[in-house]
Amino acid sequence: MTVVDAEPPHRLSFRWVYEDAVATPANSLLVTFELVPSGVGTLLRFTETGFREKGWEIATLEAKYADHSRGWDTFLGNIVDYATRLASTP
Repeated sequence: MTVVDAEPPHRLSFRWVYEDAVATPANSLLVTFELVPSGVGTLLRFTETGFREKGWEIATLEAKYADHSRGWDTFLGNIVDYATRLASTP
């Protein structure tokens, strides 16, 4: 994993790669978390890009994208639960 951008407490972007290699735009996916004020709370904006740039065949690209979507649904839900617990701690 390679951190690309960090603006605490607003944004964190990193590149990660499956292989045991240095993450670059050519071999990695870019993940970005942004915290955006929204009313009395905060919106977590998440993106993961770079699937098409990997050069995968369409079937592989679609399978990887679906797998990542399922995984991030779980992990992002955990972040929401964690943040909710933190916010309710005196």
